[in-house]
Amino acid sequence: MWCSFFLLLLSSCVTKAPPLPETRPVSSRVPPSAPQDDPAAGLTFDRLKAVTPGSLSLAFLLEADNPRAEAAHVRAAAWKIAVNGVERNGEGDLSMEGGTLAAGSSGTYPLRLETPLAAEMFPDLPGPEGEAELTVDIVFAYASGEEITIPVSAAAAFPPVREPEVRITAIAVQKAELINTRFKISLKIDNPNSFPVELSAFNYELYNAGRLWADGVREDILTVPPESSAETDIFLVMNFTNMSRDLLNQIAALRDIHYRFTGKATVSTGIEYLPQFTITYDLSGYSRVVD
Repeated sequence: MWCSFFLLLLSSCVTKAPPLPETRPVSSRVPPSAPQDDPAAGLTFDRLKAVTPGSLSLAFLLEADNPRAEAAHVRAAAWKIAVNGVERNGEGDLSMEGGTLAAGSSGTYPLRLETPLAAEMFPDLPGPEGEAELTVDIVFAYASGEEITIPVSAAAAFPPVREPEVRITAIAVQKAELINTRFKISLKIDNPNSFPVELSAFNYELYNAGRLWADGVREDILTVPPESSAETDIFLVMNFTNMSRDLLNQIAALRDIHYRFTGKATVSTGIEYLPQFTITYDLSGYSRVVD
């Protein structure tokens, strides 16, 4: 009896093991990857360059950033330009030195726009300065086939350039000889620009009735103030050996004569992007020959 009681007591003192924790099946679903960063682009104006007043070259710099883990080809797509807030679509030629941008890298690409921005092309330009704003769609094309388009824009300020106007105000007889006559051609040059211009290297030819009277070159400099005029004289020597008698009679009688005065002149502006250009003139009309 005591033995049975002892076995019962011993069994009651044994500590039970804790139950096993509940097991759950491991999920085979992979959590979604973090979203990839989008590329970025920015456009800044660099400089102006021109050969003539009628055509300017606007240079920009495109800053492109590709944070993704794959390379992208960067190119320029659609573009538009606005001058003083007025769109001038289709007026110009855009070029960009695009290329492949490596994964996780940035790059700078030159972008150039050749466009007519002279004042005579835009007669509604107000004031002494204009502003051209270029907007370009930049495309990042990835090898995976995805394309991301980012519109960028930048503005460039420029002073509009107008060609000076050359006019004849008078033709005068300076000196008459047996077979030679010296003429003075009085010219008036109007400068419509907001900056002074210098005219040099005048090349000229004077005609009457299709016959060349005289030609020559004048190389001294004439400065015309901004939005003002200046007058100068050009002297010619005419030889009448091969001229008609009618012309001699006209000059002797101090009558009106029909002339054609053609040539070209070099114009300096003092503007960095357009230091100088050449203008041509072709004037014709009647002028009274005065002493």
